[in-house]
Amino acid sequence: MKKQILAVAALVLATLLCGGCGGKAETTVAQSESAQITDPQAQYEQGSADAQESLGRCYYHGTGVEQDYEKAAEYFRAAAEQGNSAGWWLLGRCYYDGTGVEQSYEEAVKCYQAAADQDDPRGQSGLGTCYWRGLGVPEDKETALFWFEKAAAQGDMELQYFVGNCYRKAWGTAEDPVTAVKWYKLAADQGHAAAQNAYAYCCWMGVGMEPDREQSIVYYQLAADQGDVEAMRFLADCYEAGSVVEQDSQKASRLREKADELEKSGA
Repeated sequence: MKKQILAVAALVLATLLCGGCGGKAETTVAQSESAQITDPQAQYEQGSADAQESLGRCYYHGTGVEQDYEKAAEYFRAAAEQGNSAGWWLLGRCYYDGTGVEQSYEEAVKCYQAAADQDDPRGQSGLGTCYWRGLGVPEDKETALFWFEKAAAQGDMELQYFVGNCYRKAWGTAEDPVTAVKWYKLAADQGHAAAQNAYAYCCWMGVGMEPDREQSIVYYQLAADQGDVEAMRFLADCYEAGSVVEQDSQKASRLREKADELEKSGA
């Protein structure tokens, strides 16, 4: 048993140094000014919150150990109780899905709230989802949007696009095209194809901004390059008519053919 613990502890130390199991790049090994823990057994036995969280990830994913969701949840809880925000988020996810613990949206909300209060964007997103859907708390789209915006402001491009839709379509807030455009552009500039298409539309139609059709073409092209069928068809119409771009019927035909192929393939 001790050998197994040592082996797992060594794996945990390695994953901490490279960012943690499951691709969590933000986790790092805590270092004091006077000394750095290099003994994996010491790291394990000292109960470092980062080590507990990373060990939980190993059990959750079955990385280097037999997959065990209950043990994973135990280690996430141990990390959370030491104030580890990722531990709270991961434990919340376990409660949300019923993985390794009895499913409980109410407990998930508590965990997500603890993570969100530490400015963890994943906790903020999870908490927003619970409020949006009315899971574990009464449905409250205004509060949900508050937490989604918190997470979006930290760079989550999916949430940036979603928040943009909220302001454009008056979901959980008053319609605000100017704010919608701001969020669409943030997501678009990170490479979110649907946001590029939405921002291009706003540029073309002057939604929340002065019309800028040259800029619109740029973003429609970015979306089309990622396989956005709607953007391809719009560009095809532009090339067919010579609207903003130089007239090119052959290019219009190629765009329509590509769009048709993608639609048939279900892409």
